[in-house]
Amino acid sequence: MHSDVPIWKRVVEALEADIPACLLVMTDASGAVPNRPGAKLLVTGDGRRIGTVGGGIPEQTLVERATALLATEARGRSEVIEMEHTEDGVGTACSGTQTFVLLRVEPEDLEAAKAIAGALETDRPATLVIDTNGIALTEPRPRGEGLRWVERNGAWQYEEQLGRSDVVTIVGGGHASLALSGVLAPLGFRVVVLDDREGLDTMERNICAAERRIIDY
Repeated sequence: MHSDVPIWKRVVEALEADIPACLLVMTDASGAVPNRPGAKLLVTGDGRRIGTVGGGIPEQTLVERATALLATEARGRSEVIEMEHTEDGVGTACSGTQTFVLLRVEPEDLEAAKAIAGALETDRPATLVIDTNGIALTEPRPRGEGLRWVERNGAWQYEEQLGRSDVVTIVGGGHASLALSGVLAPLGFRVVVLDDREGLDTMERNICAAERRIIDY
């Protein structure tokens, strides 16, 4: 199952139950940063979090901004946040930069959220679009385009290609697998990691793998 399926299913559940929810998406990055563009985290008004955009102080800062966005409509339904991973920036020493969008999902996003969850579950090719107007699912674009982030004159749009990515299966979930996943995922590959050991730390820390499965060799 695609790692984003639980997030989109929870978006559907929250909208159907009239629970406020804010979607955080890492849309762009440069240099050394935690996680990769396309990473998502959902924060809901009932205190639940699903997914991750890298953890630590930067993620907690984003959660606090998302919670504030849910608490008031005065600033609109979305926000773009730039983070610099320096001691003067967010207090980390990665040295890279990240761009995030925060979008408060609304009732009009329900049908699109259902379609996105369905496309991910069936691995159906499609294009996920997030912008200031909300979320949408459109026809797939040519293979190889991957992610697209455009910000201009206060307007922005994020696109992500879903379904039928080239898959790399790594047999063994140790340190080499962890490092290799971090190289392959930003190149657009869907990384699947297999191991026969329960509770392996490097498997649990592999946030770049779309799937991590314990199997019997």
